[in-house]
Amino acid sequence: MNLLRKILPVLLAAAMLLSLTGCGDTSWIVKVDGVAVNSGLYIYYQGIGYTAAGYELMAENTDYYYKVMYGESYIDDTIGDQTVREYMNDYAIDMCKQYVVVERLFEELG
Repeated sequence: MNLLRKILPVLLAAAMLLSLTGCGDTSWIVKVDGVAVNSGLYIYYQGIGYTAAGYELMAENTDYYYKVMYGESYIDDTIGDQTVREYMNDYAIDMCKQYVVVERLFEELG
């Protein structure tokens, strides 16, 4: 029983240490072709995707003009067969892919 009281805190501390360091690197959020895209850029592209989704919704229905212009949320609405959340994430991934292509071209051309 005495041995258990000594070993248990060490095991709990080790488990806590592993769980806290598992999310230690938040500088990137997605990798595209092995290139890490930083989280700030991905979040920026998600915001642009949200705005683009608003324009898509306005093109389908002019009532969305007021939602977009007055800041009402349309995050739970759908565009075709996608939700706005899916549209935003797909947009962000597509833009990250374009970002990686442009970065590689810059490296190639100097």
